[in-house]
Amino acid sequence: MNKLIGILGCGGGVGQYVVNYLKGKYPLKCGQRKIVNMNADTDIEYVQVDVRNRKELIKFCQNCSIVINCTGPSYYLSREIASVVCEHNIDYIDTFGIGIDKEELYNYESTMIIGAGSFPGLSGILPVWIRKEQQESEIRRVNIFAGGNEHITASACADFLLSTFSQFGKIDSYYSHQQIKKTENITERVPLIFPDTAEIMEYLPDEIYLSAEYSRIDELHWYNVQTNSEYRNIIQEALLKLMISQEYEYVNRLAENVKRKLENKREESKTWYRIWLEIETVTEKKNYGYEALDSYKINGRIAAFCAEALCSGICQKGIYWPFEILDAEIVMNSLINEEILIGLKENDKKMQEHNLNYEEGEL
Repeated sequence: MNKLIGILGCGGGVGQYVVNYLKGKYPLKCGQRKIVNMNADTDIEYVQVDVRNRKELIKFCQNCSIVINCTGPSYYLSREIASVVCEHNIDYIDTFGIGIDKEELYNYESTMIIGAGSFPGLSGILPVWIRKEQQESEIRRVNIFAGGNEHITASACADFLLSTFSQFGKIDSYYSHQQIKKTENITERVPLIFPDTAEIMEYLPDEIYLSAEYSRIDELHWYNVQTNSEYRNIIQEALLKLMISQEYEYVNRLAENVKRKLENKREESKTWYRIWLEIETVTEKKNYGYEALDSYKINGRIAAFCAEALCSGICQKGIYWPFEILDAEIVMNSLINEEILIGLKENDKKMQEHNLNYEEGEL
């Protein structure tokens, strides 16, 4: 209980869940630019802080053992926040943080975990969990489909645009035997847990490449699933506009515009996020399906798991992805038991109407 955990962006979509999962376990210092409607709690100190003001940020970090960064856009904020935190020998967790320059931070004594969210985060944990489920069986191929119908914040939109523009991942690519292969044509069907009109786009970020290699999977394909019929056109138009400028104010305006267009084109009011896993070994095929009504809960839970891992002292100095330090089996069991992820079974009516050549996997 004695380790003070600082949470930046505590009132945002992800930050509020991080607070909920950690309060009562550790003393928390919760910071954001404006403090409004914060419930009184003896174990929580609320601090007004502008993370772009270095002096305010340094003051916030005082007495913290760990700082969790839930602010955005990460591409503009995380590098400076990570630098300040690590300069003061404080351990650091970032729910995105892909744009952080790791070379600048290796000389510090802090332990860092980046990508402590859903994607990245859970995305890298899934291949490790699949390996544990299959034990020593040779895993020939894994297909992972993930996507949904969700509200997006302007900050998350800016991070997605900038990460794509900066080639955080490779489009139309997959992992195969420690190599990156280019996809010629996508022949995979859209899994039946997604709407008939959904589109899939193959994508390979560094985290998933490293996780597939770590998990000894022969071949892994990650597919982003989009249910918004105008998504591809809206994003492609925005990426072209990013070629004009990547200045903070310009990108913020662009992200707000993209957010508005995406919201206007949403065809369903209910929010959901689904994951579908297809696993092929030498002897069998299995699938697993899950749904989250709010993927921000996944982000918050993964970040909280990372904080608990750092508090336990299991990590040596270094920079990690969540899959490198967390027990994938414990994470998945917790997400399911806490009903953050809800299993999709084969008795789903729509799935019964189709003859899937897969065995339904169960925990």
